[in-house]
Amino acid sequence: MPRVLLGALVGSASAVAGATFQGLFRNLMAGPAVIGISSGAAVGGAMAIVLGTSIGIFTIPVFAFGGAVVAVFLVFNVARVNGKVPVDTLLLSGIAIATFFSAITSLLIYVSGEDLHRIVYWLMGGPWARSWNHVARPIRDSSRTDRSTS
Repeated sequence: MPRVLLGALVGSASAVAGATFQGLFRNLMAGPAVIGISSGAAVGGAMAIVLGTSIGIFTIPVFAFGGAVVAVFLVFNVARVNGKVPVDTLLLSGIAIATFFSAITSLLIYVSGEDLHRIVYWLMGGPWARSWNHVARPIRDSSRTDRSTS
């Protein structure tokens, strides 16, 4: 049951992200994959695994977020025309940057050596080996407040 619930939560979050992009850009083609964000995150996560860096439990998510931010920055700078960012140009530049980052991810997989299974496992994702702790963790973490700053 925890895997089913976790799958529903992740699917819901993915649907919200897609609908947000479509509403924001007023284009049904817009989405994290088309804009290049998903590919940028994949490069960041794969890079964290290949480099073997460790800043704790959130190492791969932090690197993935950084890769996504780099992708957004590149897409917007490539799409900018005379100080404006037309949606059509944004989508096309997003597809180009996504393809570029997919090639980098493939290169990282090629040079990963023993980390190949970790990269593929992370990129595929999946709810296997998940328990109620994995479902409740985001809820518990978001309900905590840092009282030391007040």
